[in-house]
Amino acid sequence: MDWESVKTFLGLFSALVAAVLFFSLIAIWREKQWTGRLRMMSGCAQFIHGGAAIHLYSVLRKTFGSDEFAPNSRALVISTGIKGIVGILAVAWSIAVAYIVRKHLSRHQVSTYYKTKTKKASRGYFYLFLVDVAIIACLAVSVAYGRTSLPPDLLGCDDLPLPSARLFFRIGRALGEEGEDASPGTCRRVLATQMMTIILMAVMVVQSALFLPFMNLPVSLRAGLFFAVRLLRTLFCLDRNKNHYKDIEMGRDMDKKDEKKSLASVFRESDIAANISSHLHYSDVVNVSLSSKKVRSAVLAGPEKDRHSDRIELLAESSCEGMGKSQCWGCARVICLGCKVLKENVKDTRTMQHMTDCHAICTRCYLLRAPVEPAPLGATLHPDDISKQLRTLQNESAGQVELCSHCSTLAPDDITALREGREKEALQIALRRRLYCARCEKGLPRGSMRWWICHKGNHECHWAGHDVTKKSRW
Repeated sequence: MDWESVKTFLGLFSALVAAVLFFSLIAIWREKQWTGRLRMMSGCAQFIHGGAAIHLYSVLRKTFGSDEFAPNSRALVISTGIKGIVGILAVAWSIAVAYIVRKHLSRHQVSTYYKTKTKKASRGYFYLFLVDVAIIACLAVSVAYGRTSLPPDLLGCDDLPLPSARLFFRIGRALGEEGEDASPGTCRRVLATQMMTIILMAVMVVQSALFLPFMNLPVSLRAGLFFAVRLLRTLFCLDRNKNHYKDIEMGRDMDKKDEKKSLASVFRESDIAANISSHLHYSDVVNVSLSSKKVRSAVLAGPEKDRHSDRIELLAESSCEGMGKSQCWGCARVICLGCKVLKENVKDTRTMQHMTDCHAICTRCYLLRAPVEPAPLGATLHPDDISKQLRTLQNESAGQVELCSHCSTLAPDDITALREGREKEALQIALRRRLYCARCEKGLPRGSMRWWICHKGNHECHWAGHDVTKKSRW
């Protein structure tokens, strides 16, 4: 096989595989479930590869004998045999996968990754994924084993060492090639089969990724993955400061030695602070406290360290004088008719739905008798993302909400995130109480792992907000 023939054959084969790879990437990006159709398309490429490898393997066995291979041809014969056998099995496997996936999709009408309410994940996809990994591993072993007796590229076939030239000359004669181009042409043919195997491995890796959104792990593996993710997040401090909510009213106490005669020190007196704040809105008082550390300590901290909460309550009562006092929907600051801002199209929070619809079970009940659907893989890997946890999550509009001057300048999603962070802090107080397993009704001891099950969807919930943080542990 001359140089031009090899380039033409590899070009056509690469074009077919590139089309399959392109549509596979589009399916992942656009969240489409085209696994069945793409498997049938890749089956055509696998049939070409497997047929070429089987034909070459039969020639090698006939040339070098079935019992004893030449020392420099053993790796080539074995690697080609693996490519041919696994390649033909891959064709049958692609047809079987296409049939299984189409059957499953017609039963459950899956359309997107995590947003579809009718999504039905299955452990069967995990076993399909394992078979794909086994096929890819066999092909990788064949490529690595056959690499020892082949040149690094097609151009290396023109300058073969003497032992390799004799080897490929014998193979070329068995294939019907004669003349001076027998050795280089046979080398290009064998190397083309090697390149086809590498290209098919890349396509199978991408197509195996299509199983991930619909793949459920067995209970033991899910528990191990859950513990591993939690451990990594703890080691790399990923659980710290993840809330959008930050209490702006937490002041810094000023030491007596740092106190000087200034406007900030005058404001530390409660009577003077109440008199001044009575002419201001509460948001204005908070904005004044942000001017410097000393002013912040004087305005919010008060004269004594244990009077911080009393000072906050004093400022809230004395500021925003008049009728219609209320709280900001986002940050819970005090607002009145003169400073509140009405805003619509703000989505309601999703934190309370977790507490009303989720219940805890112990590790023993989770591993031994938990007939629930697993959480999506993305929910385990991203426990901070609330939207990936509950499949029946309804993030509806909260209607018209009252906001302070600061929250009114934020985007609607940021306002919702601010309230969710504040509610998450409040939920930590509820999690301090003693909980009981929803299955065996045994008390869950302090510090033990609590597995949460969504009562509405009857599936696991891996939201990080269910875990009691170290700062809030009782």
